Amino acid sequence: MLSAIEARAVLLEILNGIRRAEKSREMMDAVQLSENDMLRRMQLVYPLLCKIQMDTIANYGFSADAVGVAKFAQQIAGLEKEDGDVKRLNEELRLIFMPALPPAQTERRTNA
Repeated sequence: MLSAIEARAVLLEILNGIRRAEKSREMMDAVQLSENDMLRRMQLVYPLLCKIQMDTIANYGFSADAVGVAKFAQQIAGLEKEDGDVKRLNEELRLIFMPALPPAQTERRTNA
């Protein structure tokens, strides 16, 4: 079980790893190719983000797989209720994994 201090450290490490990766050619290419298409983002960017998260949580006793990520997320969710910094950092991480997309443009037609 993570303490709030450990949770903050893990979340910061994940966020810093993602920030470093965002400067990599692989990540920049994936982001550019996905544009604003959520499906493409899930195919190209999401796996890169997951790898960073899995590699990081493995250093804190979680397995580097989907089960480890689920257990980590469950512990973080519990700690969010107790610690505002954990909540803020986890929200920042969530926005990276699932960013808000711009609203869909609707086509306007005028009757002439």
